[in-house]
Amino acid sequence: MQELGGIHFSPAEPEDLPTVWEAFRAAAESQAVASACESAEAAPDLPPAIFPHLLATSEGTFLVARARGGIVGFVAAVPRGEVWYLGRLWVDPEWRGRGIGTRLYRQARRATRGAGARVRAALAGDNGGGLVVALRDGLLARHPIFRLEGSAEAADALWEAYRSPPAVRLVAYDRGARFSQRSPLAILDREARGATRPQDHAFWLADPHRRGFLVWLGRRAVAYFYVDTHGEVGPVAAAGTESLLWALRFAAREAARSAGRVGVRLPAVGRPALEALIGAGFRLQGGQLLLATASFGKPENYVPVDDVLF
Repeated sequence: MQELGGIHFSPAEPEDLPTVWEAFRAAAESQAVASACESAEAAPDLPPAIFPHLLATSEGTFLVARARGGIVGFVAAVPRGEVWYLGRLWVDPEWRGRGIGTRLYRQARRATRGAGARVRAALAGDNGGGLVVALRDGLLARHPIFRLEGSAEAADALWEAYRSPPAVRLVAYDRGARFSQRSPLAILDREARGATRPQDHAFWLADPHRRGFLVWLGRRAVAYFYVDTHGEVGPVAAAGTESLLWALRFAAREAARSAGRVGVRLPAVGRPALEALIGAGFRLQGGQLLLATASFGKPENYVPVDDVLF
């Protein structure tokens, strides 16, 4: 445990998660964050499943700052192969300006130094303090990521406007399937995101409120996507522009069927997909800015799940 002017820094423990969750809820008023914490509706006094998942897979980067018997800040990174992503950095407003965020970030970086990450990345939007710390660490603005929402009618319009060839078919992903470096999920992740993430796929596939699908073209899987019961789409990874449009077409239909609405995040560099959704009647509802020390993956072929796991 380290100390800074009466503030103690240490790795988070399972018993810290309810307190961290309360801090997160207090700080996270944006819709983008709420979609990552959907289980809060069923159990408002318990941390959603995302927090135990982060604790188990963050490789020692889930850290808390304690003062006066409570938690006044926390950080959690998502190290996946060559990509080190800042999932969350938060400091209580009453404790800001004391270097807490900077210390948390540096310790999270130090915890995984030498682990092989080539790129550090973060989303700037509702956590301005994290933005300042990230910029100081050399993360530069790459491109906006827009939040879009559509009605069931917009999903129908997208379905009619972008028909796929007969050889394209949709298959629900087997929740019991074994994940390997040669599985379709791993191949698509390497191509579109720049790193594999088997632990995240296991998390999503175990979620009873989320379904995973593969889009096949003949004998090749050209995209995967997830849809939850609230109509949120993501992540989506595709082999190319055309296959991303096919995946979004299928995903919008599945989301509209389950929730009567569709929510999705699209990188600005994926112009064909943006134009297709806006042309079908989807509306822009805000956005965030991707920061990174270098380019990674093919962002034009990837749709983030949220701002915690990206």
